[in-house]
Amino acid sequence: MTWVDPHIPGGVAEGKAAVFEWLISAWTAFPDMTFEMVGEPFVSIDRMRVAGAWRGTATFTGPHRSGLKPTGARVEMTGVDVYEFEGDLIRRVVTETDTMPLLVQIGAVPAPGSND
Repeated sequence: MTWVDPHIPGGVAEGKAAVFEWLISAWTAFPDMTFEMVGEPFVSIDRMRVAGAWRGTATFTGPHRSGLKPTGARVEMTGVDVYEFEGDLIRRVVTETDTMPLLVQIGAVPAPGSND
């Protein structure tokens, strides 16, 4: 399995162990993280790919593998995931999302246009 996501260090987690490690680190930093689908999913004609827009919310209360200290900030994120299947198994996930709003919300970078 492969997961491509701009929030993953290096942008890619390759293999079940790496994907598992990344997901655990995300839920450790944001333990109340939830996602909801926005609209209906899109299914490819061959039914081997499914794409869906999502909205997520979370609170930054746990340690982050980057070394950022938890701020208690509540965050909102949006994106689109594309799931590719091989038989009945997920082979690849590609997440498209803008990381800048999350970084601003947790205080890791100043807001665009601010003088900080």
